[in-house]
Amino acid sequence: MITAFQICSSLRGLAGGDIGKLRRLIQGDLEPPGGGPGVGRSLRRRGGNVGGKPYKYSDHKETTMAIIKVIEVLAQSNQSWEDAAQSAVRDAAKTVKNIKSIYIKEFEAVVDGDKITQYRIDGKISFEVQG
Repeated sequence: MITAFQICSSLRGLAGGDIGKLRRLIQGDLEPPGGGPGVGRSLRRRGGNVGGKPYKYSDHKETTMAIIKVIEVLAQSNQSWEDAAQSAVRDAAKTVKNIKSIYIKEFEAVVDGDKITQYRIDGKISFEVQG
């Protein structure tokens, strides 16, 4: 798949009006700026070689990915927003393991007279699922 960067780089090279060059790039007949295989036919035309050697799927290193889930929580405290966030994490940790982070989406406060009486947060807690 051709990237937008490759198209933009090619457009910069088309100051002379060679629209055919862009068409050949998109069709895979021309390598993108900076080298590397073009799209589709360019790689096949070179016999499936990448970097001068035959391409094998086993050349790729296998990487592991973590599964991260996100839950939305609401919490409040009489002390501060930080205390409300800590309370949210503490309560979530009772049922969820491997908590990685909390993202505070919104802050809210309840005011009574001229004083803040409740600090509230709307947060998203991220945790890793063990497989």
